[in-house]
Amino acid sequence: MSTAAVALLTDFGYEDAYVGVMKAVMLAVDPALTFIDLTHNVPPQNLTSAGYLAATAWPWLPAGTVLLAVVDPGVGSARRELILEEGGKALVAPDNGLVTLLADRFPGARMHRADAAYLELLASRRPVGSTTFDGRDLFSPIAAELARGNRTVIDPEVIEPVGIEDFVVAPLSGSRLRCPVLHVDHFGNCITGISLELPAVRDVLAGGPLRSVLINPAAGRGGDRLPFRESFSAVEVGQPLAYWGSTGFLELALRNGSYAARSSLSAGSIIEAELNG
Repeated sequence: MSTAAVALLTDFGYEDAYVGVMKAVMLAVDPALTFIDLTHNVPPQNLTSAGYLAATAWPWLPAGTVLLAVVDPGVGSARRELILEEGGKALVAPDNGLVTLLADRFPGARMHRADAAYLELLASRRPVGSTTFDGRDLFSPIAAELARGNRTVIDPEVIEPVGIEDFVVAPLSGSRLRCPVLHVDHFGNCITGISLELPAVRDVLAGGPLRSVLINPAAGRGGDRLPFRESFSAVEVGQPLAYWGSTGFLELALRNGSYAARSSLSAGSIIEAELNG
């Protein structure tokens, strides 16, 4: 038996027993497992938000942790069951693009399919007619086996995972960037795909510090200009600001309010941002 942890990230919410059943399935494999509930409130089927949360939680998970990420719009289809390994940790998820940002930020990650023979065994154990709860029937057993050190559930061949364009930041003209909103947090702060790791951002800031961000400058009445500040307290209540968030991405916020509500942005929205515009 092990004392390894399984971290869970899903869009299942808390109104139903889905998460509890997944934990029960894993405890049947290894009663010594412990669990970290990252969140079960990913917006339904939102792979952009799920991918951001997985990638930014990853560095903080202890070595040996298995991250079980189940946001699976294609459940029951021919999409593959993916196992990613990096830094002594593993991620189990559908191969639907969810790992795109994580794989980009951690280029040493290795991707594998789950072992075909083990998947056939799991499929044979499904309740009759069940094709819509792979989190319970496939991914949970795989995660539990990995957490207790059983690597026979991994196909050794390294594969290329499915990628999605949701995380791409594209330079436009001058200091203008086309970028996604990766996630909207509980407070309504909009987390963009802009980070200091991007060459296009470093090029803009080489000319001086970030002073302001103009959002969607071609829209409406010239867009929404947000002053760049280091903390919320630097602006008045109800006023907008842009700042580098705790995960290293540029965030758009409204002090004591919701920038998402003000702007009607959500995870997956595409915006234009002009730095120092």
